[in-house]
Amino acid sequence: MTTRRTLIKGAITAVLGSAATSANSLTPESGLEALMVRQLTRELGSESVARKLGPLVFEASMFWSYPKMPATDADALIAFSFGNRIPAPGTDDKVSGPDGSVPGPVNAMLAKAVAQIRAIKDMPV
Repeated sequence: MTTRRTLIKGAITAVLGSAATSANSLTPESGLEALMVRQLTRELGSESVARKLGPLVFEASMFWSYPKMPATDADALIAFSFGNRIPAPGTDDKVSGPDGSVPGPVNAMLAKAVAQIRAIKDMPV
């Protein structure tokens, strides 16, 4: 049985690479796509839908790259935040939401990136 921990461990190796592995060596035969199809089958309750969706999810999540353009050519910026965290006891987090949560490190980096882009060209976010 493949557990989430096994999947994460394999994904980390696939993404970060090792001496013998790189993201470019990922193929449907690597087992990850088959694992996605099995999980989608369980989640969706339909193997036929999972077999059609699995390769699309694999392609989008493993090989997609965002289009690039100069910031000066952009008219708007869309930034997706992926949740907050509850501050650790004794920390001095100054900004918190109504539920006491604070931005996590990924959100802090996202906010910094947005600020850097808006320093180049002011645009709606």
